Amino acid sequence: VNQVELNNGNKFDCDVVVLGTGSVYNTGFLENSGIHVNRNGSINTDMHLMTNVIDVYAGGDIANAPVFANANQRESVSHIQLAQYHGRVAGLNMAGNIQDLRAVPFFFSLIFGKGIRYAGHGHFSDVLIKGDLENFKFVAYYLDNYGNVVAVLTIGHDPVAAQFAELLSQGKRLHRSHIENGENHLNWTHWLDEKKSRTPCEC
Repeated sequence: VNQVELNNGNKFDCDVVVLGTGSVYNTGFLENSGIHVNRNGSINTDMHLMTNVIDVYAGGDIANAPVFANANQRESVSHIQLAQYHGRVAGLNMAGNIQDLRAVPFFFSLIFGKGIRYAGHGHFSDVLIKGDLENFKFVAYYLDNYGNVVAVLTIGHDPVAAQFAELLSQGKRLHRSHIENGENHLNWTHWLDEKKSRTPCEC
């Protein structure tokens, strides 16, 4: 490969092409099983990850499951962190230890030595940047039409994304006014409930 040509006729010289083609759900075998499969191949679940068939559960990429961080609207979120969490919740529910799904998607990557973290989920209409974009040290707040923060992306600002995920998991919300007013846009991190002190085992 030495060049790519786009649909609009623009040409770019290159020696490597990386294609992000996405994936499709491998749920065709469920046809006529009684389990409802959506047009895109995903499977709707309830708050316990149970499908429309009693005692049949779905999790991971194929699960069109409630996302707690997005007012429990159903979404299929393809990421290992959420798939692992789905497995835990589904397993507990199968075993009779009933637990509601409280999903807060959390994505992470390391690119050219820079750690990228993203927490939350939902449609956004504005992005508020706090920090230094050029030096890759910032927090990006994704805001919906009402000014609510639906997600946070950070580079060089650990553990802010994890703190935002914890804030959402505690059922709390962050608004534009909390991060625009005042000098410190991270004052909201003090809203997090402190963990109860643990007593070590005397065994």
